Amino acid sequence: MNRTEYKKQHRNEHYDRLEVIVLKGEKEKIKVTAAGLGLVASGRNVNGGLLSLLNNDRNVKTQQGLMDDFLKANGYENDILE
Repeated sequence: MNRTEYKKQHRNEHYDRLEVIVLKGEKEKIKVTAAGLGLVASGRNVNGGLLSLLNNDRNVKTQQGLMDDFLKANGYENDILE
């Protein structure tokens, strides 16, 4: 097994994949917002920052949560779950 095959096998065995599809132009807005919230350095991949955001929000029980702030900042107030 070559290196590429090994990495692919390892990824498939140890990770789940989650794909998020957004309208054209939204990706850059999400990157800017994530950087503004201190989740990632500007211009870098937002995967880790979004995962951190989701994990933090999942653990927040007594306040509105970071996810609500993120949704509001991107104009998705109607998507906030009560």
